[in-house]
Amino acid sequence: MKALTKHGFSLTQTGGGCTAYERIFSDGQSILITAENDAIAPTSDTETVLVGLYGKDHSEPLAEILSRNVDCAISDMREVWGVI
Repeated sequence: MKALTKHGFSLTQTGGGCTAYERIFSDGQSILITAENDAIAPTSDTETVLVGLYGKDHSEPLAEILSRNVDCAISDMREVWGVI
């Protein structure tokens, strides 16, 4: 997933065999990206993804975006949250 790693995301284990692409910001907030209907990292730039913005405690998402593919997710994060 070159598009995600180019923007500072890395593949991470989230527990229980689940994975996501994650980017942690200097203020402790983070963004996790998974496949739309599964708790695993997307395997293709063209699949629908769920993007979650998490606070410092990383417990529940503060906000979520459903994007039709990775490129749209990057654009959506820029437009909606002002990050990336």
